[in-house]
Amino acid sequence: MAAIAGQYLPPIAIRTADGTNTGAFAPGDWGLVLLVASIWGSSVLWIAIGLDSLEPGLVAFSRVALGAAALALLPASRRRIDRADWLAVGVVGVAGNAGPALVLAIAQQWVESSVAGMMNAMAPLAILLIGLLITRRSPGPRQVVGLLVGLVGVLVMASPSLVGVDAEPL
Repeated sequence: MAAIAGQYLPPIAIRTADGTNTGAFAPGDWGLVLLVASIWGSSVLWIAIGLDSLEPGLVAFSRVALGAAALALLPASRRRIDRADWLAVGVVGVAGNAGPALVLAIAQQWVESSVAGMMNAMAPLAILLIGLLITRRSPGPRQVVGLLVGLVGVLVMASPSLVGVDAEPL
């Protein structure tokens, strides 16, 4: 049985490493964050464009296939996966990638892409809640501030829908 900070974790608990970068972000790190945010933020727009001509299943498959193709361009990042871990990797692949890609493509047939984008922006908060339930560890103060800033951003984006379309943004 493993314990972190005196708390019990199941033997096969989902955990992450402590990390290797303990310092402040360098300019290159901020550039990577902006790149990932741009890709993440524009995904619902590209899904909406794809749904104009393609079925949701094909849009979802294309997203996963493009992700696999991008990873294929980075052979140095590949690691051998033990046979015992194949099931776990498969579950994560379906539950964390293929499933959400399909659900988002299906949902965007009835929901505006702006609303889907706001729901997508809430994913880190949902992941935090799941992580809290699994690990019973709370995030650090800086992570809480970052998540709160993200939540405020989602609320600001959603505020015109809450108070009417003529609402003035902050």
